Amino acid sequence: MAIARGLAPLDTLGNPDPANGRVVLISIGMSNATQEFSAFVLKAMADPLKNSNVLVIDCARGGQTASLIKNPAAAYWDTVRTRLRGRGSSPSQVQVAWIKLAN
Repeated sequence: MAIARGLAPLDTLGNPDPANGRVVLISIGMSNATQEFSAFVLKAMADPLKNSNVLVIDCARGGQTASLIKNPAAAYWDTVRTRLRGRGSSPSQVQVAWIKLAN
């Protein structure tokens, strides 16, 4: 709970922005991760108790193993950035990650 209380909305450059910023929660991983997390996204975004500054984005992608994702230059990370931009967000706003990986 202490960690959660320490999160604050950030602008797309990662600067505090209580009025218009976001706390972004993403998923990282392979096909199982995207299947599970996409169901969670629907429930989370529909929750009337969710803070309006919180944005939940599925960034997991099928066929992506831990051995691929560990490379910061992997094409996977282009997908993550594209999905974030598609929701009006940026990597600098991501503060929480749900990770499910395997090889």
